[in-house]
Amino acid sequence: MCSNCHHSQESGNVHGATNYPTVPSTSSREKGKYKVTENRFGDDLARDVEGLALEGRDMDAGVADQLKRAIAASSEKTKILQYGVRLVDEKAESNAKKCKEQETVFKDLAKIVEKQEKTILGLQNTIAMQNVEIAQLSMKVNELSVTSFNGTLIWKITNYREKKRNAINHSPASFYSDCFYTSHYGYKMCGRVYLNGDGIGKGTHLSIFFAIKKGEYDSFLKWPFKQRVCFRLLNQSGGSHVEDAFRPDPTSSSFSRPETEMNIASGCPLFVSHEIIENPLKGFLKNDTICLQIQVNTSDL
Repeated sequence: MCSNCHHSQESGNVHGATNYPTVPSTSSREKGKYKVTENRFGDDLARDVEGLALEGRDMDAGVADQLKRAIAASSEKTKILQYGVRLVDEKAESNAKKCKEQETVFKDLAKIVEKQEKTILGLQNTIAMQNVEIAQLSMKVNELSVTSFNGTLIWKITNYREKKRNAINHSPASFYSDCFYTSHYGYKMCGRVYLNGDGIGKGTHLSIFFAIKKGEYDSFLKWPFKQRVCFRLLNQSGGSHVEDAFRPDPTSSSFSRPETEMNIASGCPLFVSHEIIENPLKGFLKNDTICLQIQVNTSDL
């Protein structure tokens, strides 16, 4: 039989069934060897598990220790925070108490200030009244220092042209002189002038009037007033004066005892013309000034 056929027969055996590797049989000695290896592996595994358990326990103990320390630290911080909160509360309570005390102090101070303001206001009112009284007394002193007590008034009117323009515009139309007296305890009197005239003299003449004023000694004087009154425009160049006079009407209220501060004035609406006053050759107007005189006869008083 040739070799190829031989190979064909072997191949036939292969194709006929599946051939698995044959496990060699294990002897008792080899079995003991495997058993020892198996036991050793179990021991190692047990030791590894035990080691892992111990490591786990060690890890748990470390974590627990860390947690304990963290809790302890947190507790300490909590205590510190609680202490801080307590301090803040105590400070707030102290501040509230101080604020209340200060509020009481402020209220007391406000009452004191209010009282002082009222006192100051009262003092200011008193000072204002005293200032008025001082001003009145000062006026009286000034009045007395220039007042005539012999029944004669010299009345110098400066800024004649300006005052006349004001009179034309009625701002004011007239004005009064200082007071004068027939004696220290006599009749109190004054003059009134309209530089642009009054009544029938308006626009053409200077009008002059005489008025009786309420005096301190009126109860000792004779009424009605009966003394002759003379008006003069004084010549400042040595020439003749312009003069007019009248005697009071005893039936007129202008010369009865004054019931108000001053009686109605009486006088001369056509006393002197503007033409005469303002004529530079006449000598009545000098340096924009004129001089009037009111003289009351006191010879029979």
